[in-house]
Amino acid sequence: MRKLMLCLLVVLPSISLAEQPSCEDVSDLARDVMRNRQANIPMAEMMKATEGMPMVQSIIKEAYKIPRYGSEEFKRDAMTDFSNNWYMACLESGE
Repeated sequence: MRKLMLCLLVVLPSISLAEQPSCEDVSDLARDVMRNRQANIPMAEMMKATEGMPMVQSIIKEAYKIPRYGSEEFKRDAMTDFSNNWYMACLESGE
């Protein structure tokens, strides 16, 4: 389970250090956050690991509003949908 947290930490440097993260970075981060959510990583743990990163914490808060699913298919769909929604929001914010 902690291995999944590492996925998030790999993407974070590019998000936190960039002036404006790419929409692909945002999408990847959203997918990793939802993967952790579906793996039942505690929200408090995720928030603590991302202190000082308000954009990342916004993604985490939104992810934990979505239920955790039992089937692998629903988990994959949740990750894809969540990632796509953040990608679209990023694209629209650049217009």
